[in-house]
Amino acid sequence: MNGRHSDMKTAKIFIADSHANGAGYSVQIGQRGEFEKILNEIEGSFGINWLEDSHSNCSTSCPDCIRSYNNRNLHSLLDWRLALDLTSAIRGGALRSDLWMPFSQKLIQDIIQNGLLGIELAYVEKLGWPGIISKDTNKAVVFVHPLWLKEEDYFGPTASEISEELKIEYGLQKVSLSSAFTYNRNPNKILMELLG
Repeated sequence: MNGRHSDMKTAKIFIADSHANGAGYSVQIGQRGEFEKILNEIEGSFGINWLEDSHSNCSTSCPDCIRSYNNRNLHSLLDWRLALDLTSAIRGGALRSDLWMPFSQKLIQDIIQNGLLGIELAYVEKLGWPGIISKDTNKAVVFVHPLWLKEEDYFGPTASEISEELKIEYGLQKVSLSSAFTYNRNPNKILMELLG
């Protein structure tokens, strides 16, 4: 496990043309200078545009950021926050919690305000990460960084601290981890964690 990212798994990416006589993009991208240009562009002009107030209503991706007709089959997977995060991680930087915390906090506040099938919910926050407590089941779901390991046996140090402190402070039976990324794609998963 990489020391800079103790709450997640790390991996290597191999880029290759899928055909023997491919277009050669992988060879071009594989050159250090070319790959750096791509990363600079993502963090530079793209990142600046994505972080502007005019783009604040985009929860995952939109035609103004990374959606296009050509990637229409991938729209449900695209996320501009994750693009900036992975760019930072590729460069050996820290994960961008600053992109996820405020978004997750607002998302959970909206969930509680709008209600969830008549379940009595409460907002909780640990180390800046927001969570939902179900008073009916005595369980909680905390929205953390989407790249953190979510299985309790594999929690990183921060995830373990959040889980243990919440269990002790609120006498919870179970604390599950999820993320805004997961909720935006499968809200039922969060409901199942609270009820299951």
